[in-house]
Amino acid sequence: MVAAACGGVALAWHDRGSIDARAFLPYAVLTAAVALVALAARRAAAPSPPALAGATALTGLAAWSLLSAVWAPLPSLARDESLLLLYGVTALLLATTTTRERDRTLAMWVVVAAVTVVAGATVATLLHASTANDVFRFARLSFPITYANACAAFFGIAVWPAVALAAGRAGSLAARACAGGAAGGLAATAVLAQSKGSAVGLAASVVAVAAVARPRRCLVFALPVAVPVTVWWGTLTRPFAETGAAQVAGMHRAAGAVAAVAVAAACGTAVLAAAGRRIHLAPRSRRHLTLAGRTISAVAAVALLTGAVVERDALSARASRDWRAFRTPPPKHTNASSHFLELGSNRSDFWRVALDEWRAHPIAGTGARGFAAAYLVHGRSDETPARAHSLPLEIASETGAIGLVFAVVGYGSLLVGLARRARGRDLVATGALGAAVLALGQALVDWTFTFPAVTIPFFLLAGVGLAGGTAVTLPARPRRLATLATAAALVLFLVPWLAARLVQAGSAARDTTDLRWAHRLDPLSIDPLVAEAAIAPDPAAAIAPLREARRIAPRSVAVRYFLGSALAAAGDRRAAVAELTAAERLDPRDPAVRVALQRARR
Repeated sequence: MVAAACGGVALAWHDRGSIDARAFLPYAVLTAAVALVALAARRAAAPSPPALAGATALTGLAAWSLLSAVWAPLPSLARDESLLLLYGVTALLLATTTTRERDRTLAMWVVVAAVTVVAGATVATLLHASTANDVFRFARLSFPITYANACAAFFGIAVWPAVALAAGRAGSLAARACAGGAAGGLAATAVLAQSKGSAVGLAASVVAVAAVARPRRCLVFALPVAVPVTVWWGTLTRPFAETGAAQVAGMHRAAGAVAAVAVAAACGTAVLAAAGRRIHLAPRSRRHLTLAGRTISAVAAVALLTGAVVERDALSARASRDWRAFRTPPPKHTNASSHFLELGSNRSDFWRVALDEWRAHPIAGTGARGFAAAYLVHGRSDETPARAHSLPLEIASETGAIGLVFAVVGYGSLLVGLARRARGRDLVATGALGAAVLALGQALVDWTFTFPAVTIPFFLLAGVGLAGGTAVTLPARPRRLATLATAAALVLFLVPWLAARLVQAGSAARDTTDLRWAHRLDPLSIDPLVAEAAIAPDPAAAIAPLREARRIAPRSVAVRYFLGSALAAAGDRRAAVAELTAAERLDPRDPAVRVALQRARR
């Protein structure tokens, strides 16, 4: 469990949240090895029905994604997608070793502490940065993960678990204050990334926790976090509206504001925890408070509804204006004081292409990771998105209705199981539910689930929330099946990782032997063949490996471009024009392909 949590943190810090399989496969190997040892030592308990259903369905989605490599534009990327899913499921099953309540609480502490350490290191980096380019991109926090929205998802996913730990009465006053401070610091750090998708996920998580969780202590202990974040909101979002030296100074002030929010949240949590120990309400008083809260909520809902009816024309005009702004590409220059106030985006075009691909391939989809190739052909913007920026649309367009059913059953089982535990007064499950809804809510409008640094904490927290409740050791036959499945996952992780290492070594040493062994180990990958072409002594020698790469991935723009360029340099103009024309059909907006084609024709 600790190894998996540290692996997720390392992905965020050391590898900058890389989505490249070469970055996450070492941690996948480590996680599978730890799970295998736990199964061999008979430490795994029988999983709860929701955990079992979710793991089974998501394993089915991983298997279907792997099978889609047969028709995917880039088979190796389809394989990588399946390995990422399988990595998450392995982390989920690893959490079945936490059977006792104390173990579950400790496991949640590990995840929260790991993410908090990264947040602290990020704040220290902000304070010592002399230029905003190192940590900010487009005036938003893009460190340690280079994508701002993924930064917000990574820090935000541990907020609700930290609040749940602060709300637990079994912990000491100091520990609960530390948990509250961690929640405040994580929330403030997430605000620095200014992700609108994260705001959507946060709103969904608040609704889910308020509607499901019993008792309401998590909502009460969320107040010491929400209030200081609101007080320092202007300082946290100010760097977006500044440039140059003013932005660096604003970045330093924002880092100080994160520390202030953490201290204020810790103090507020300590006060609430101390008051909770001294104040004991009778059942009748609790009922009166509950009734008063429900009455206030009902009155507020009626007031909001009445205001909406009275101002319906103004609200309708504002909604139409915002919808038009959302469908408009983002401006190159803006006067907005915060990214939260900007609605311009190309997401509507991404979603249009994804829906069109699903209509064209409703059952099996275009193949895992196939959206990028489709958008190059059918997109209307100058962006080259890797994903559709919506988890359900990605799954539907890439793996079709079959993959969508697997995903709905898998993620739905996890959410339903966590909701039932939270309704049963389980604070650990409540924290995990808030984290899961926040992450999935953001994934509805973003591509953050592609980042292992976000996905792995999600699965770990879901597993911890669904663990416990039974101390029954996994029976012999299911344990043998689980051991075989985990061993198979370990091999699936290990082989492409070794092949990637051979490609790296062969490219550095200009050794074709390593590259050919890498191709034998990983026949789906075109990397060994492209690397062999790159170190070829002349263009004619590069043609053979590039033709083999084209056979594996005929819809790869890069392979077609490299092959066309090699053919042109070798003097075969007709074949070069054919390859570069195919590359232009695959990506009509690529200027390098257009120039190479014009030269080959001349």
